[in-house]
Amino acid sequence: PGTQPFDHDVLLEAIRSASSREFKPVGHTSVVFRMRLDSEHSAAFRPRTRTHRRGHLAEVAAYAVGRFLGLDNVVPATLRTESRRRISEHLHPRYDDVGTWEDLEERIFYRSPTQTPGAAIYWVPELVDTELDENPSRREWGGWLTGEGIPQERMSLARDLSNMRVFDYLIGNWDRFSGGNLKLFGGEVERVALRDHNVAFGRLGEEREAGLRADVEETRRFSRAVIARLSQLDAAGLQGVIERFNTEQERRSLGLDILHSTQQAGVLERAAVVLSHVGALIAEHGEDAVLYFD
Repeated sequence: PGTQPFDHDVLLEAIRSASSREFKPVGHTSVVFRMRLDSEHSAAFRPRTRTHRRGHLAEVAAYAVGRFLGLDNVVPATLRTESRRRISEHLHPRYDDVGTWEDLEERIFYRSPTQTPGAAIYWVPELVDTELDENPSRREWGGWLTGEGIPQERMSLARDLSNMRVFDYLIGNWDRFSGGNLKLFGGEVERVALRDHNVAFGRLGEEREAGLRADVEETRRFSRAVIARLSQLDAAGLQGVIERFNTEQERRSLGLDILHSTQQAGVLERAAVVLSHVGALIAEHGEDAVLYFD
């Protein structure tokens, strides 16, 4: 989506393998760098940290699940390892001081004395702020998903928002509406950019689980293609989805699974909830009314 002509596989290869040349800290509540590369692309680099030891893995797994569902608007993310020395020697000049580096050093978790694993996430060059996460807009587009009329020029946006609810529930992402995590790609057609998934696949707790589930159960209009793909997801398929976009060597170097068995079980349980809800709606209202979007 947006104005850039690059496909996902081109972007994945660039952010996985191009040499890094600058790291600019951009995280507020977590450690994230804008990483400039020796290519025409940039990436966010989210290292493994002491407080979010699986955050980088969640980014990679979320992209893989989104790709399986056919969501072209989940921003590409892949595994990547950077060295302590390279980060320190290539910090943006504004942050190249002892105090900043010592703070980063304390927070980053190094797998060895010299290396830190992390996730490289494509840096979208044109993101547009929206009010979609504020209550007046949420009520408006929430109505679109329950049966109210949708302006024709906003049909793509409505489909993305329906898919977003399914996707966030599936991966257990409770952080979409905390501020700054719901933006659009630049371009003539409104498309939601799905990014920032470092809290996904964690333990939700009853309140967050209920909130995400309520959003799905409130939805009456879904994407036919996404639901068809979701109905094909099983345990073996989920593992295959994750392995498809990250090499065996990359996964072995982690020393831990991208998604452990409990996380995988949670995804499959939530998928069953979505499919049950959609099936009940179809039985009551008919397939065309429920599988409303392509």
